[in-house]
Amino acid sequence: MSDIFHKSCYTTRTTGYKYRTLSTNTGEKASKENKETNVFDRKFKELKNAITSRINKEVDDTQTARIKIDEKFDKVNSKINTMLDLKDTITMLRQ
Repeated sequence: MSDIFHKSCYTTRTTGYKYRTLSTNTGEKASKENKETNVFDRKFKELKNAITSRINKEVDDTQTARIKIDEKFDKVNSKINTMLDLKDTITMLRQ
């Protein structure tokens, strides 16, 4: 009797691996859909993290470039001010 029940409820796929037939397994479909949504959610999170990290990198690079440009501008501005002061000094000495 147990052999008949065993053969009617289980099918052999490969040696050593058995699975229930669809007539006895009622929760397999929900589990498969759940796995697919988990995979989708995982892939979506990976994509979101990749995009976020690239955006953050670009923002950091932009801020660094902006700081360097400000430093160069300040350096040029100080040179111009020094030259103007020198010009004023020379003008005063000529008088």
